[in-house]
Amino acid sequence: MTFLKTVTTSALALGIMTGTAMAQPEKWDFDPTHTEITFSINHFGFSNVLGRFNTFTGTAMLDEEHPENSSVDVSIDATSIDTGYALRNEHLQGAQWLNVEEFPALTFKSTKVDLETDTTAKVTGDLTLLGQTHPVTLDVTLNKIANHPLMQGKRGAGFSATTTIKRSEFGLKTYVPSVSDEVSIHIETELNQDLPKDAE
Repeated sequence: MTFLKTVTTSALALGIMTGTAMAQPEKWDFDPTHTEITFSINHFGFSNVLGRFNTFTGTAMLDEEHPENSSVDVSIDATSIDTGYALRNEHLQGAQWLNVEEFPALTFKSTKVDLETDTTAKVTGDLTLLGQTHPVTLDVTLNKIANHPLMQGKRGAGFSATTTIKRSEFGLKTYVPSVSDEVSIHIETELNQDLPKDAE
């Protein structure tokens, strides 16, 4: 009994020491003024319609020492879709397309980060669109991470990310294949580290 107690106590102590020594992921916030969530979809073979979502919220938990432990969680306001043409925006918000009345948000929650190089990774996560959730993998490039010259000493991080999804997999089959099933997504973002107030 004494031996068991000694082993248990030692294990707990080791766990506490290890946990203390290990760096923890830190919270970073998306800078909405330097983030673009854009998409492209082919229109009957004549052109590629470009669009973006203007409103979103999100955070990232970045582990600089072990990037594979990082994660991201984003919610996009579906009503903020913007293709530069108001009538088309209204059409895309309708029941045949994004059906924003029933599904007002698109969400992405990462589940895995696979490092490729010091600056590139594949980030896999669950994308929820029209109430359906499927895995999606983003090709992500770290552009820069450093103290930000305009953010009162806070650190900044910049990323570029791309992926392609098949909208029919989420139940969005309107005009497929005349309007392409494949939607290309391109994200440019800057993140700011959420430091305690006394550290700013």
